[in-house]
Amino acid sequence: MKTFNKRKLWYVIGIVFIILVSAIVISFTVCNGKSKDIPSEIPNSDIYPTNSDGQTYGFAETTAFDQIPDLITAMGKNGTLAYMRKEDYLGQNRENYEVYTVPLTGDELEFAREQYKDQYPDVTKISFYKECFDIPLFDESGKKEVDKFVMERGIYPYPEDNSNDSERNENDSLYQTNSNGQTYGYAETTSYEQIPDLIPAMGKNHIDGYMLKEDLLGEHLDEYDAYTVELTDDELEAAREQYSDQYDDVTTVDFYKKCVDVPLYDVSGEKEVDKFTVTIGYYPYPEND
Repeated sequence: MKTFNKRKLWYVIGIVFIILVSAIVISFTVCNGKSKDIPSEIPNSDIYPTNSDGQTYGFAETTAFDQIPDLITAMGKNGTLAYMRKEDYLGQNRENYEVYTVPLTGDELEFAREQYKDQYPDVTKISFYKECFDIPLFDESGKKEVDKFVMERGIYPYPEDNSNDSERNENDSLYQTNSNGQTYGYAETTSYEQIPDLIPAMGKNHIDGYMLKEDLLGEHLDEYDAYTVELTDDELEAAREQYSDQYDDVTTVDFYKKCVDVPLYDVSGEKEVDKFTVTIGYYPYPEND
């Protein structure tokens, strides 16, 4: 069973969450190719083991929303290897947990100062803290809680005149704000609370625009019409690697990707200027099963 520590988990979450052109790691891909009808069954059990309640569990083998298992491997605060729920992994239940703050030191403090260096004449004089909350970790049944995992919401500066005051600056200290009060720009962090409302991306028609934060995080992808597209050679190779343990000879298996088009807006967040194609996942065609 694969494991990873807290810092690596946030790198994984960053890959899932941050879909920016050129400057940021893109976890979604633009679909190109011939569209086909969507097969009726998309079993994640082809990729992961399944518990007695039908939940898939294991290390996430892909960043595609549909193919993240229901229970994701993680190491708890007390060193217990266990599983976090998919909805916690994606930050969907973040408002349900009590938030606390932790002062930053060492490497984390250096990272925070690098992040905010353009906001202060001398950032080395600024102290920072992070907001955290604990989420439950379960055994593979998904029922018995065995440990906690610390999630980080964001990194913030203390007010310059009082390093003990935990009241944070708003996101507009990191990003520009449009006439509707929405922040926009390239994400300066992978923390959910500090991703801007509008994130730059290039559309299908090569028009620069902004994607809504909710679409970036996959919160409304089920509201868009899905379609399938044949894979490029590189994508086919990636799909076969993903499914290599499921077939005797995966090189004989054909795969497709499921996609949705999400709107891109101008900086006002109101006028749609193009579409951006998000890949939901790679799947084998039914005739291969």
